[in-house]
Amino acid sequence: MSDAPKKDRPTYAIDFESFYSKDISVVTQGAHRYFREGGDLYLISVVGEDFQWVGHPREFDWSRLVGAHLIAHNYAFDGTALLYLQEQGVVPKEIVVEDGDCTADMAAYFQAPRNLKGAAEQMLGGYEEIDKAMRNYMRGRRWDEIDGEMKKRMEEYALKDSVACYKLWALWGHLWPDSEKAVSRHTRRQMWRGFAIDTVLLDQYLSDIARKKWDAEQLIPWADDAPILSRKAFNNECRLHGIDPPGSLAQVNPVAMAWMEQQSERFPWVKAVNEWRRTNTLLSKLESIKVRVREDNRVSTELKYWGAATTGRWSGTGGVNMQNLPRGDMFGVDLRKLFVAGPGKKLLISDLNAIEPRCTAYITKDAKLLEELETGQDVYQAYAKLNLGYSGDDLKNDDPNLRALAKVALLSSAYGTGWKKLMETSSALYGLDLSEDKAKDIVSGYRNSNSHVVSMWYDMHRRVKQTSKLEGASNKQGQKLLANKDGGVNDCWFDLASGRSMFLFDCKNSAGSCVADPVKGDRKRLHWYGAKLFQNSVQATARDVMRDAILRVDAAGMETVLHVHDEIIVEADMDADVKDLSELMAVTPEWAEGLPVAAEGFETNCYTK
Repeated sequence: MSDAPKKDRPTYAIDFESFYSKDISVVTQGAHRYFREGGDLYLISVVGEDFQWVGHPREFDWSRLVGAHLIAHNYAFDGTALLYLQEQGVVPKEIVVEDGDCTADMAAYFQAPRNLKGAAEQMLGGYEEIDKAMRNYMRGRRWDEIDGEMKKRMEEYALKDSVACYKLWALWGHLWPDSEKAVSRHTRRQMWRGFAIDTVLLDQYLSDIARKKWDAEQLIPWADDAPILSRKAFNNECRLHGIDPPGSLAQVNPVAMAWMEQQSERFPWVKAVNEWRRTNTLLSKLESIKVRVREDNRVSTELKYWGAATTGRWSGTGGVNMQNLPRGDMFGVDLRKLFVAGPGKKLLISDLNAIEPRCTAYITKDAKLLEELETGQDVYQAYAKLNLGYSGDDLKNDDPNLRALAKVALLSSAYGTGWKKLMETSSALYGLDLSEDKAKDIVSGYRNSNSHVVSMWYDMHRRVKQTSKLEGASNKQGQKLLANKDGGVNDCWFDLASGRSMFLFDCKNSAGSCVADPVKGDRKRLHWYGAKLFQNSVQATARDVMRDAILRVDAAGMETVLHVHDEIIVEADMDADVKDLSELMAVTPEWAEGLPVAAEGFETNCYTK
């Protein structure tokens, strides 16, 4: 780990342009493979204070950037390009690539659009010169295939991007908290470190699933005449056999799945369609991993910093969604088992124990639950003692079903779940068969005994509704992130314990509720209500606890290969102890005095949970 960028260093914005086409792109290959297999770097623009340059990377005087602070709008891409050019001997090793900052990440933190044009429009008060027409023109075209006039226009386009990036940093960089800059950089370092892959098992999985997909296809009557997933062909086959086709074939639709299960007993092709779709999806995931395996038998674990606009949580990106790898076996494949410790290493996996319920208790000042948690007991056991009549000391072994009920009740009820949804969730996630009366009792019992939570729902909802009715001059509670400007009339914010704020933009009343944009100017109109706002504030607080844990683990010299929601995965030497990881994670942040944080983990040779 290198030191954080020094504030007195000169800053330069960089922007690479590279060849891309339908088959050669970062999306299909991942950045590491892309630069080595067709993604030729033909242009770089560099902008600093009183300095601008654009041309071929091999023609630039790279010594100018030694000791400088580098920024880019999508530093994950441009930083990977720099690392590649260092391997090629073009960029000197003295340039510390890992210290660079990303203005796209910065824009996302301020809940502005991540793309450069949108970020410039919202954060620079409009920047009309950003135009992606030239980038689109270059799709499928090599640099030496275009004439001098188009080369000049492309150079102007590249230079304008770097100018916008530099201006964004100059105006906003000092407002982006250091802890957020650090965790943004950590996200990229983790990506470049990568996660080791069991390539032998991967090849076996690919072969097995390709065969199972082929076997399923042989049972589908229209396979040679129409696309396998053609709904028209499926419906025609149903009518041919005298059965009514279902309204939906979605796997998340319980009615559709019940129909598939019933008809599969009579018609093997019905089951085959379902299996073909599932094996095809699984095969695509495996192929995405395969194409991203690097020479060192690792894959870059790409995560999107600030992937969720209001909470700030990370999201999956880069072709393999590491935030949502399925658990368990599917057609003999367990995707998580592909991700392993490197030679002579092991994995330490630890997660923050029930961090959202703990944050809920902290935010709402639930003294009784906080007091129980201070004793070190399980949060769901503590809740069961206070609300479900449990009086023992080992709920997990005494009554697993009651613990499951406490878990679903605590997690769901705090976020406004009604009794019908509670019944569905209890059944789907925990196999609990709740009666209507029981579900109603749980919901009403939670709300009656947790009036402080319900009050926060109404307070947050009332605030958004009131903001949506404002007219006239801009109000000071509006877009506070625009440090030198007033907020919009209908922008609303909620302060969090960690010191940051959660924003909603252009709030409007709509059919008794409120619609607002979570990203400034993005026009993604979402409905908001008190319980949803409360859930977002809890998850945002939990995310900030996780941020601090990640930085502590990193400062201790532990090398993370992935973090997922509230879980950190570290690749460590064989003599390392997971207890050290858990202890680093289970620290109450300075800004959250009174929040009981706990973590627990285990050691393994492959990713599992």
